[in-house]
Amino acid sequence: MTKYIDQNVAVVQTEEKEKYAKALGLTLQELDYVFDRDFYVMDTLWEKLIPVLMETYPQQDEENQNDYLQRIEKEFYQNG
Repeated sequence: MTKYIDQNVAVVQTEEKEKYAKALGLTLQELDYVFDRDFYVMDTLWEKLIPVLMETYPQQDEENQNDYLQRIEKEFYQNG
């Protein structure tokens, strides 16, 4: 996970991100590697899981993409 944060998160340095960290009383390092770490873990897991779920729960003809992804998420949390 640290590699993901190194390559995709820590490299993003914006004024808004600095203000967010400061408002939380954190350094940018603490924000990226500690405070928001669980978010990045869940995001990475979801990216790996979604193809498996799409195979298990195929999109129905009448579903648009947004409705489809919402149904997959609902199925996952209800049956998981």
